[in-house]
Amino acid sequence: MNTPGRERGSAVVGFSLVVVPLAVLLLMTVQAIAYLRTRDLVAAAAARGARAGASTGDGGAVADALLARSLPAAASVRCAATADGDLVVVRCRGAIPAVIPLPRPLLPVRVTARAVREDR
Repeated sequence: MNTPGRERGSAVVGFSLVVVPLAVLLLMTVQAIAYLRTRDLVAAAAARGARAGASTGDGGAVADALLARSLPAAASVRCAATADGDLVVVRCRGAIPAVIPLPRPLLPVRVTARAVREDR
């Protein structure tokens, strides 16, 4: 026999069993999208810096200038260019802030871009 008093609160428990995992999944998706977008910005800046370094000068400074304009102020990504024979290599390393600061408030980023030198 079903008594109304015994099922009191079961809707709240069922609701929380569905909503909590769904909210966690949504927050993880937002974090992944934000990280991938920011990593793509760093990769594009490194590639542009490598092309600039291959033709005219210091690709690391070009990539740093682009990142200073496009990344949030809390991001600490720095780029450096090296010449390796006929290649210019721009390496960008650092950390970007997490949307959800758990388990870490900063997420690491490492990107490398290469371009063939034009003056050779």
